[in-house]
Amino acid sequence: MKEYENIIGSHIVSRTEEYLYKKYNKENIIAIGVDADLSMGAKGSGLAIKRGVELAADDINKEGGLLGKKVVVVAKDNQGISTQANENIKEFIDDKNIIAVIGGKHSAIISSYIKEIQENKLIYFSPWAAAPTVTENGYEENYVFRVSLNDRYAAKFLVQEALKKSSNPAIVAENSLWGKEALENINLSLESKGLPKQEGIIINRGEEHFDKIFNKISSEKYDSIIMVLNSQEATKFVEYMGVNNFHIPIISHWGMVGDLFFKTNKNYLKDIDLKFIQTFSLVNNSKKEAKDLANEYMKTYSKLSNEEINAITGVAQAYDSVMLLAQAIKKCKSLDSKTVKDSLENSDSYEGVLKGYKKPFDKTSSL
Repeated sequence: MKEYENIIGSHIVSRTEEYLYKKYNKENIIAIGVDADLSMGAKGSGLAIKRGVELAADDINKEGGLLGKKVVVVAKDNQGISTQANENIKEFIDDKNIIAVIGGKHSAIISSYIKEIQENKLIYFSPWAAAPTVTENGYEENYVFRVSLNDRYAAKFLVQEALKKSSNPAIVAENSLWGKEALENINLSLESKGLPKQEGIIINRGEEHFDKIFNKISSEKYDSIIMVLNSQEATKFVEYMGVNNFHIPIISHWGMVGDLFFKTNKNYLKDIDLKFIQTFSLVNNSKKEAKDLANEYMKTYSKLSNEEINAITGVAQAYDSVMLLAQAIKKCKSLDSKTVKDSLENSDSYEGVLKGYKKPFDKTSSL
């Protein structure tokens, strides 16, 4: 069934797995929760994250589990809606088998339940969401950890690359916490280069009409686009450019990847100068850990090549999140959340799929 999950629907498969988990729950297990969009606009990234967690759990169990207990994965669909995500988190908090939760793509959703996480001392990992406030959330005893991009640094890269191609880049950003924080950080980078601050061109989720947007880009004589959009809106944006022969360079955040962006736009992208930031790829990647993960993914989910692995960055970062958690638990020999948190903050080094980590969660780190 696993190999057909994207066809059946990950939300359906996950609900079935959760039913069986609750019905046949055994004492000698511990569980890792996944709260992600498994059915709506970010379902591709949600499934990638879930599979990264599953592959890590499989590897941990092959080595005898954690503290002698089998690790199981419980995934809940938040549908990209904060209210549903908050219900999911409450259920995870009430489940005494849950030792940690791995989150999904949207920063705004994570921010909506930060208080619940902190007050209940729930270990939480963000393997995708990039808004700085996900981890820089004002709590001294912080239970939120990130194995992902931080937009404070991504903004500098986007501006740097845009200015290699142009002198007057437009900022096109999603109307969300993620988009607003990205806009703020991009403006800081522009100002550091002596360029004026922008209000930005703000796009709502589900937007399909782009005439006014591109009229503004033309009238303001923007000569490149710094794009901070998720897959659905980015797809429509690029489609409009292709249909209307509007060709200026795009330098994009990685929010557009993870679903069907490249497959849907392959004809248009041939004529568009697109560069995007991404933390991980299998292309020309000779790292043993990366190759092993790709091979295990293909074996587990019946894929024939690396090209069939969707949103590999989400897979890799979710995998490393769980393995870093496991290392911390083994080190402190405890499942107490405060003890595990302290162990994570004192983690030394780990050779992950993404990279070699050195003190990744030190309190001075801004991951």
